[in-house]
Amino acid sequence: MTEPKKTNKKEGITPGLAILGCQSTGFIALIGGLIGLIRANPTGAGICLIAAALAFGIVAYISFSD
Repeated sequence: MTEPKKTNKKEGITPGLAILGCQSTGFIALIGGLIGLIRANPTGAGICLIAAALAFGIVAYISFSD
C-alpha cells in the first residue's frame, strides 16, 4: 500500500485570510497607537504599537515560512 505524499505547501485560502486579517489588525493598531500618542496617552499607545508589531510579525512569518 502506498501512502499519499505529505507536502508542506500552503494550499487553500487560509494563509491569504490570515495575512489579510493580520494586516488589517496591524494597520488599525498602528492608527490607534498614533492617536494615543497625539492625545498624550503613552500606555494605550504603547499597547497598540506592540499589537501592531506583533500583527506585522505574524504576517512576515506566514509570508516567508516554508
